[in-house]
Amino acid sequence: MTSAVLAAPAVAAAAEPVLLSGATPRISGAVGTSFDVALSVTNAGGTPVTGVGVLLHTDWAFEPTEQFSNCDYRPDARARLCTFDQTLEPGKSYRLVLPYKVRSDTYAPGGAYGQFEWRAADTITHNSGDTPGTGGLLQLVQGDPLSGHEEGSFATTDLTVTGTNRPDLVAIGDEVSGAVGDLVEATVGLRNDGPAALDHSRSGEAAAEVEVTLPAGTSFVSAPGCHEAEEASHYLCGVGKSYLYLFTAGTTATWTFTLKVDKVVADAQGTVQVNPPCQCNRPADRDRSNDTTLLTVNPSTGSADQIAPVIAGTGLLAGKSAPADLVFYPAAADNVGVTELRATVNGTVEATCTLTGGCTVSLASLPTNTVATVTVYAADAAGNHTEKSARVRVDNVPPSATLSPAPGSSVPSGPVKITLTGVAADVWYIDAVEGDFRTGVSRDPWAYTWNAVAGATSPRFVLRDLAGNTTTLETGYTVTVDDQAPVIEQVDFVGAYSTNRLDTGAGWVGAVSTLKPTIHDDSAIVRTEWAVDGVVRSSAQTFSWDARTLTASTATVRLQVWDAAGNTSSKSFLVNVDKTGPAMVIAPGHNTLIRGTSYVTSVKAADPRGVATTNLAGRNGSATSV
Repeated sequence: MTSAVLAAPAVAAAAEPVLLSGATPRISGAVGTSFDVALSVTNAGGTPVTGVGVLLHTDWAFEPTEQFSNCDYRPDARARLCTFDQTLEPGKSYRLVLPYKVRSDTYAPGGAYGQFEWRAADTITHNSGDTPGTGGLLQLVQGDPLSGHEEGSFATTDLTVTGTNRPDLVAIGDEVSGAVGDLVEATVGLRNDGPAALDHSRSGEAAAEVEVTLPAGTSFVSAPGCHEAEEASHYLCGVGKSYLYLFTAGTTATWTFTLKVDKVVADAQGTVQVNPPCQCNRPADRDRSNDTTLLTVNPSTGSADQIAPVIAGTGLLAGKSAPADLVFYPAAADNVGVTELRATVNGTVEATCTLTGGCTVSLASLPTNTVATVTVYAADAAGNHTEKSARVRVDNVPPSATLSPAPGSSVPSGPVKITLTGVAADVWYIDAVEGDFRTGVSRDPWAYTWNAVAGATSPRFVLRDLAGNTTTLETGYTVTVDDQAPVIEQVDFVGAYSTNRLDTGAGWVGAVSTLKPTIHDDSAIVRTEWAVDGVVRSSAQTFSWDARTLTASTATVRLQVWDAAGNTSSKSFLVNVDKTGPAMVIAPGHNTLIRGTSYVTSVKAADPRGVATTNLAGRNGSATSV
């Protein structure tokens, strides 16, 4: 005896609660300026959420100006976590304001970053080293969601720091003595004389580093925290993990080098150089004259200065490309002090050099893709001098690109995607600049989305190639003012097997349904809000509606949308809710006696809304649908 069972389509399980986060997207200010970061959280799920918290992943520049009793603070006084013992109702949004100021030792000009992550209370862990604040409660109150609330539980704030505030990194050398075969220990390093700190905690890269060149007659034994560089007898030491990638003013980082004296050389001089040249972004140093110092083995005691300065490096990477406007920082040191620094290109073109600011020279008159020799000359007060040269390849062709929309175009208000094409392969990065705000442009393809609103600063793009040539492209866009409200043409139920229009009052939905609007507007729609029977249920552009909790057979849906120009419109309509599955009749009936080796089963399904699909589970043989 065989049996046949009709399987109706499975009903989707209830969605888990989802927390959507929003934040003030951009802030600009000088060192010491106070600013507020507004955060929002939306319960986009179908059930209340009791107890939430927000993790504050902020860079060093974000200095809290208040201590809240429901927030945890790290030993360095940075806020890490705030918790709230309250219930977030489904579909509702809540807001808070965090007061900060730009920390006084923040590097400028530059940028910092804050990331804010909302979590349910049962997923939050308090760090044992943190302490609660000593002030009042930070309030989380009902309010409108902020931008970014459709991106998930994380929201970000970009802080642009204006003005000038830089560190002075000072190299630390040493003098040691020893006989042949002795092991000697030299302590070298660097110090940040401020006023700015260097914060690389987000990138995880060394905040600063030194390159140590060993003195003649010595060999390397050990130097914990350092590693051998590409060039022989050169070692790199970085201010990294042990300093939490944060190098504040007044901090000193040192490393101990154990060297073996293989040969006694009087006044054998090695060097300690801060931040040697690289194909990377180095922080600006307000005084370059103290970036290089000596590591001396077996110094002499004579009164006359007969020792020439040491040039640790020309400040150029040999064999690499050099731009039309070349800026470089020779690294020179002397036992008494370097008093003069000069440089020439091919022996004829004079560079402009200072001890504190390095050298600048124009290569625009030289043919591109040719080799040039840069010679650096350093002298001390006694007239002792030395020279060192590096050969570089001239690349004085600036980068270029084509903008779309074309510069000077009129663009509609709202998000405008700007693409850059024809960008050379050697372009290293492109920055988009809007007033004080500067941000990197994504590549492959190079594209940037600009929020075009009336009165906004049209962006410009700064291209930089590997040689260091830069080009600035101005867009000069004008924004077309949009004063017309969006038009909600219709709202449809979109299912796997059928669709029907809902905003006429005669439409219907199933237990779990997707509602999709058709909207026309000259600007982009930037905010959407769906409410059911007066309760906000979603802020997504399409609404996944779980109607199984409704007891009534109808519900009133309200859709409100806002465009980028701030215009809004809404539409309310009655929706019929169908939560009853199809009626099914199976023949032969239940417990009917079947004789023989085969039989025919018939299934009839009916539903006022129509039957989407039927399926016989566990059947053998063929099946025919009529």
